[in-house]
Amino acid sequence: MLNTSIKKLILSTTILSNLLALVSAQAFAEQRKDFSASIAPNNHHITYYSYRGEKLPDIYIANADGSDEKNITATDDIWEIEPSWSNDGENIIFSGGLSMADMELYIMNPDGTKRRQLTDGPGNAIAAQWHPKERLILYKRWQSDELVTLHIVNPDTGVDNRLGESPSKYSGASWSPDGTKLAAVVAGTKDGHHAIAITDSHFKQLNTIELKSYKAVVPTWTPDSKGLVFASGVDNKTNELFAYHLEQEEIRQISKTNDDTVYFAEFSRNGHYIYMDRGSWESNFLLYRAAWDNNAWWHKTLELEQISGTGAKQLSKAAY
Repeated sequence: MLNTSIKKLILSTTILSNLLALVSAQAFAEQRKDFSASIAPNNHHITYYSYRGEKLPDIYIANADGSDEKNITATDDIWEIEPSWSNDGENIIFSGGLSMADMELYIMNPDGTKRRQLTDGPGNAIAAQWHPKERLILYKRWQSDELVTLHIVNPDTGVDNRLGESPSKYSGASWSPDGTKLAAVVAGTKDGHHAIAITDSHFKQLNTIELKSYKAVVPTWTPDSKGLVFASGVDNKTNELFAYHLEQEEIRQISKTNDDTVYFAEFSRNGHYIYMDRGSWESNFLLYRAAWDNNAWWHKTLELEQISGTGAKQLSKAAY
């Protein structure tokens, strides 16, 4: 079972490739890796996916401080990753499949009931994200490194429209807080670096941010829409969080985790916290969050608090 699962990891994303390269089978069996927190509209709950030992990943929900965790999929033979909470709180969208080479989008209630498949196409439907104002879902379809397309699907009608004209130009995107713009990673620019394209909701490009030495994971808009936060490597092993100020046109590092790496930044709906994954491929990845100050975020380094796994500090609901 373990050998079969590891072979499937070869076809997965960078995260799973790192797992394969750096983690032995014995160590992997003892590890926990929590990824990709999405925050409920009431700001009191989160959903995320997690690898527990040799098991395939499942979707979990918990209180916003990580307490009262529940596995809401609990399947033995299905991969379930990257959940995203709808803006009305009624549904969770996620990617699922029998292998990492063939995943589609599924939708379910927050308690795991009324699960149904939403998309059907070649390759993997991954990185789903709800529109902040409407019942629309943005996702990317990965068929190979040379063929990546962005789509918007309506979960109620099933209508699925592809965005953009050229495949593989945009490798991931996120909505602005008001839903009128997208920030998309442009992989492989002419100088070999990444860029971030700012577009309108019809995918007409408005601006391009050249990242030079940075290689961004999908950017997240700051709650005030004045900046973008993204993870990028600072050496050959680790990622940190960086912020780009849209008005000042500057980039600065906003996390400092020493030898850990950071992925998948996401803000709470009220803009009070930023959530992320932090850890190392040799041990665990756990969920962290930091208070966010809309009036001073450009000048501060984040103070991270662990909210999942052993040693997490559980807060009262008054702190949400």
